[in-house]
Amino acid sequence: MKFISALAGAALLAQQSSAHPGDSPEEHAREIAQRRDYLSTHKRSLAHCADTLKARGNDLAMAHRRSLEVKKMRTKRAIDESKSRSTIELEARQLTKSDREELPSRP
Repeated sequence: MKFISALAGAALLAQQSSAHPGDSPEEHAREIAQRRDYLSTHKRSLAHCADTLKARGNDLAMAHRRSLEVKKMRTKRAIDESKSRSTIELEARQLTKSDREELPSRP
């Protein structure tokens, strides 16, 4: 029984070492350096688009679309709107006065 266990253990170790042949620490370090260099010049962010989206009014449209979705979900689940009123008030405080004037009025 011990022989079979030892043989199975050796087989697992051999499988792991053959799963990634050629992955030396130097190669791994080189790949990490390449990725770091690439990411230093290629940012993964939409921050550069924020002003354009706001100028087009997309942020208001997205907020309105989300509020309609929330309203549909609350209706579907019979959730009283007053329970989440604090969330809505917090959102309203975050919007500027000019943004609030452009939002559709609530019933």
